[in-house]
Amino acid sequence: MKQKININAMNQIPKGDNIFTEGEPLNSIAMIIKGRVQVYHDGAKFMMGSGYFLAVSDITTGKYQSTYTALEDSVIYVFGVERKEDLERVLSVNKDYSGYLVASMNRIIYELGETYKGILKYGYSLYNSLT
Repeated sequence: MKQKININAMNQIPKGDNIFTEGEPLNSIAMIIKGRVQVYHDGAKFMMGSGYFLAVSDITTGKYQSTYTALEDSVIYVFGVERKEDLERVLSVNKDYSGYLVASMNRIIYELGETYKGILKYGYSLYNSLT
């Protein structure tokens, strides 16, 4: 289920609701204020919590690359962002946002690395079983 998202405002997201859905045109990003959100893309899924930004890495493509679903009742702040220049404007409003953004991107890189290692481990195990 997906509810209407209010841009440049706090939004309460009930558990199980999608915040952003893969393939939809990107018109905003969000920061998790309270709660946990699952990020899902092509079989990879991981959780992000308070203080993390959602959908920042999707800005370059102009559409959401993942589906973002509330794992529990959550509160997010949604920023109207469609281009890189819009993100720069958001970051200039509050200098702390830059740190949160870096932490968010590091978390995504770490989680994708862990997923990759898991796939490799499974692949090696399957290879050994077959040979």
